[in-house]
Amino acid sequence: MRIISGKFRGAKLLSLKGQATRPTSDNVKESVFNVIQSHFPCGAVLDLFAGSGALGLESLSRGADYAVFVENSSAAMDIISKNAAYVKLEPSKFSVVRSDYLTYIKSANNKFDIIFLDPPYNQGCLSKAVEAIHKHEILADNGILVIESEVGGEDVEFLGFEAITTKKYGRIQISILQIASK
Repeated sequence: MRIISGKFRGAKLLSLKGQATRPTSDNVKESVFNVIQSHFPCGAVLDLFAGSGALGLESLSRGADYAVFVENSSAAMDIISKNAAYVKLEPSKFSVVRSDYLTYIKSANNKFDIIFLDPPYNQGCLSKAVEAIHKHEILADNGILVIESEVGGEDVEFLGFEAITTKKYGRIQISILQIASK
């Protein structure tokens, strides 16, 4: 796993061993960032269920001002910190928060230009997270929500959002949403 483009291009990232996390493959990540490239540079990025932090770090590499990595695993938090140190990321450019995703969403006091949502598949987290993001209005007006899910997995209603695009990569589905027009 590596950073695809930008100032940290080519940096190899650490990831957790075993089945605890499911890192986004380089091919899928590259495809996603090709679709959302017009949103860079941007302000703040939220990487929920951050795992290794690859999505947030890729965003910072491509010109995001700041990234928040939310994880409730101390081992994953350690990997994120090591990856940030490896690319020599300035501490003022990111924060790593140990929190449950719903607790973080409810307590967030700023809006994000891009929110990456890559929860464990089929555990009910996806619907709850999308609903909470909408309810607590943490996505900026012109922001995007990038969701990774399993094809044929958890049914999700994107209430309050509209799909810009949905693409399938084998068993992975990427949905890119924006706030629905009123």
